Amino acid sequence: MHNWLLLLSFSALLVGAFLLRKLWLGAFLGSIILVIGKLLFTEGEILLPLANGAIISVELILLLFGAYFFYNTLSSQNHFGDFIKSSSAFSSRLTVAIMLCWFLGSFMEGIAGFGIPAMLIAPLMLAVGYRPLTSVVLPLAADTTAVTFGALGTPFKVGLDIYSSSPEVQLSVFINLLPALLVPLGLAWLYSQTEQKKIAWKNEWRMLLLAGICFAVPYGIVGFFSVEYPSVAAGLIGMIPFVWFSVPKRERPPSGVWLTTFYPYLIFVALLLSAKYMFGSVEVSLGENSKAISLYQPGLIFIAAALIYLLTVSQKHFFAYSIKQAKGTISRLILPIFTILFLVLFAQLLRQSLAWSAEQLFAEASAITSLVVVPMAGILGCFTAGSATMSVLLFSGSVMTLFPTGDPLYLRIALLVTGAAIGNAVSFQNIVMVQSVVTQPVSTSEVLLKNLKFLLIYLAVVFIEGVVISYLFT
Repeated sequence: MHNWLLLLSFSALLVGAFLLRKLWLGAFLGSIILVIGKLLFTEGEILLPLANGAIISVELILLLFGAYFFYNTLSSQNHFGDFIKSSSAFSSRLTVAIMLCWFLGSFMEGIAGFGIPAMLIAPLMLAVGYRPLTSVVLPLAADTTAVTFGALGTPFKVGLDIYSSSPEVQLSVFINLLPALLVPLGLAWLYSQTEQKKIAWKNEWRMLLLAGICFAVPYGIVGFFSVEYPSVAAGLIGMIPFVWFSVPKRERPPSGVWLTTFYPYLIFVALLLSAKYMFGSVEVSLGENSKAISLYQPGLIFIAAALIYLLTVSQKHFFAYSIKQAKGTISRLILPIFTILFLVLFAQLLRQSLAWSAEQLFAEASAITSLVVVPMAGILGCFTAGSATMSVLLFSGSVMTLFPTGDPLYLRIALLVTGAAIGNAVSFQNIVMVQSVVTQPVSTSEVLLKNLKFLLIYLAVVFIEGVVISYLFT
């Protein structure tokens, strides 16, 4: 019965998203099907998933409001004007896209996670002059490899209770090194599709290969010793040689432009790290098995960073101006708020059935088949829950139970984490969150379909690597 519930509820979600072009309606209908199915045909819990879904929704809506308020405040002050002028000097627009999405986005993923990187990069891409579709698709696609160690290693620390380098961590790093070299090429291909421009591959391949190498080297080195900083190092350290060697000196923006453009982001990062250190482990529990409410809320930090920025540029009519920006933000986000609410409720209601079905699938899979089934489960978990960490939590127990301890288990855990990370590119929740901070309409189905092609190539590379590693183990 659980399999039928999965099929019917997912069908409703996809019909709403693709045929009716109303994602909120698909998520709402899918949730209704799950509630009725659980009441009539299974003994699945209903009230607890709904309560947890409500808590998660409030946190995500706060994050969505804060991110858009932050961008709206910067945009209203024409904050990006100097960077837009400087970026126009770049002979390659693709280089700018790689720099923002691949390096800056990965750095933000390593620090923050929670969908924040793409929500910060997308409006910046739009301000620089990329098409709305490009501004949504590329930041989501680029935010994949870095998710393996997102938010200072949260998928491992929270999802697997691993706090230091281990065979699972090292295999995850190794498996993602080759994709990391290839991701810039995939981003270039997506760029050609969304911007409708031909890529001069003879001129750009060196830059794209350099982008992969500059990312993969610090990611690989740091990843073999740390569970917290591989993505941070790949994004921050990797960007320096990339800009130095791929951008001609005459085209590089002056250091003052970099500072004036990104200092509000530095304020945000400083506040985020401080809040994570002070409040990251402080939670308020509402009952057994219910989701605890964390005092660490990135949405509030976005708001605080925006207000601090506003004080630095203008103190006239501060409160009136802040309230005006808040009202404009709320009016822009009404539909996305309801979409997020229904998607989260759908995901929470689906979790139990999804876990049971996955356990059956894992048990029936052969050794080779499991090398593609496990990462696909990670993708599906992130697609549904909107979180790589939640996907790992959802399926790691089944993987650990069904596969023998040792190298076969370590490999499949690494594949699960990798699948959950690349699922970030096609998660409906993430797509809606990023769409919401882009001021022009973008088709959800178009974003999903373009990133799905990218994801399948990534998955194919990972599967081939898994087969080779499995053969070497035996």
